Amino acid sequence: PRLSAHLFAVVAAMTTYWSSLLLLLFAYLAIHYGRGQPETPSWPQHDGKRRVLSLNADTFNAAVKKHPLLVVLFYVPPGHPLDPLKDREVSKQNWQQLEMMLEMTSQLLQTQNVRTAAINMIESYTLVKTLHIPSPGTILIYSKDKTSPHFYFGQRAVEVLAPYILKL
Repeated sequence: PRLSAHLFAVVAAMTTYWSSLLLLLFAYLAIHYGRGQPETPSWPQHDGKRRVLSLNADTFNAAVKKHPLLVVLFYVPPGHPLDPLKDREVSKQNWQQLEMMLEMTSQLLQTQNVRTAAINMIESYTLVKTLHIPSPGTILIYSKDKTSPHFYFGQRAVEVLAPYILKL
């Protein structure tokens, strides 16, 4: 009985010793390798300038002709009965994210003459029907070089959309 108690005390002391040693090693590595490292570049912030065009049936064709590359999002206003997101707050947040995606895409690609626009599907129903837009959230990319628009099916994020546009 005495030997097992003594052995237990030795094992407990060694475990504490090694745990402390590992903790000190991790702290040293974190301080040593964390010092002097360049910061990861952050994503640019929106500059507050509104760049997203609000198009309708009357202004759509002129915008497509005027801009070499036009990214158009077709949407249903948050809270509308045809809005696929039934929760008004979730729908509002989703719209704000989509709008910011368009704003940032325009900001990042303005030197490449890329413009973004949004079309309210309810107010421009005849245009939406003529263009055969399948659902809210559809993004079409119009280019002067191409006769028909390009459907964008990718993630709704600037980090994905902007590089995709540049490859067109």
